[in-house]
Amino acid sequence: MDLADVAKLTIGQLIVLVALFLPGFVSIKIDRLVHPGDDLKAPELILDSFGYSVINAGFLGGPIWVLVRVVGDPHANAWLAWPLSVVIFLVGPVVWPILLRRFQRIGARRGWLMGGHRFAWDEFFTRREPAWIIVHLHDGGLVGGYVGDRSYTTLAPQSGHIYIEELWQLDDHGAFLEKIPSSKGALFRPEDYHWVELISDETGEQ
Repeated sequence: MDLADVAKLTIGQLIVLVALFLPGFVSIKIDRLVHPGDDLKAPELILDSFGYSVINAGFLGGPIWVLVRVVGDPHANAWLAWPLSVVIFLVGPVVWPILLRRFQRIGARRGWLMGGHRFAWDEFFTRREPAWIIVHLHDGGLVGGYVGDRSYTTLAPQSGHIYIEELWQLDDHGAFLEKIPSSKGALFRPEDYHWVELISDETGEQ
């Protein structure tokens, strides 16, 4: 084996090594954007990243093999390495967590898998369904409002914070009367209330 062969082998090994670790870290970042959760500890982060990288290598083994050959061959078209690298180290790692989370949601609806959310709060508000809401405060008071596209709720690990885009006046029995003029909504923390009541808004009317 001459020096050229050693150089080719070294470059190929480096590409394979990078392909087994780098894509997984990209996938973890995308997964946290798609599905927020607790920060992973170092051993879990490494294990999950490696798992995503193995999935990426399994589906993109062909492009990885071609990339190794292209980079190691001085007579090959070097420009081919760029699109291959983008697919291997960016496109694939972005796609896999999105597809896996979607498969998990489908499996959860069919009863095949556990849902991805630990809290019922997260499960409901990630649906982005408009609803009327009544917040039951610790002092016994009630706050009514409307939760729509402009509302916002936090998810795990900080579930329970909510921004209600419209506040409505309630009567003594908790029935909605009218929207409070000039109101820009209200913010609530988990420690501000006991529980919240949600009412369907299927027709778009009270």
